[in-house]
Amino acid sequence: MTKGTNSSSFAIELGVVEVRDLVVRGIHGLLPSERLTPQDFSISLKMRLSIQDAALYDDISGTIDYSLAATIVEEIVQGMSFDLVERLGYVIALTLMERFDTILSIWVLVKKLRPPMPSDLAYVGVEVTLNRNGESD
Repeated sequence: MTKGTNSSSFAIELGVVEVRDLVVRGIHGLLPSERLTPQDFSISLKMRLSIQDAALYDDISGTIDYSLAATIVEEIVQGMSFDLVERLGYVIALTLMERFDTILSIWVLVKKLRPPMPSDLAYVGVEVTLNRNGESD
């Protein structure tokens, strides 16, 4: 299929634009030691939307610019500070939903890569999902 070619045999309804494991340094945490030194967070996004125009016409205006979405996430993680990763995840999800009105639902995973815990673990994390207008996954 070439650019501008359309096939009426198939219907494209929804797609998912994904950003996975974007590592950003920020100051988020409840403990005083976490409020002093930036630490690494890994952020993943899944944004559900109609991708029909992007798929059929090879047009960026029919989808989410994932580079812009990643930049917005970086600005939030670096420019704000929260006690809880739950709040960080919610603010990321809400901001992206407000910025891109084509997003029907968004899933955000915030991983704190080096949590101040005595246990040896890969990360701790929180998932946040927001849906627009009563949409469900």
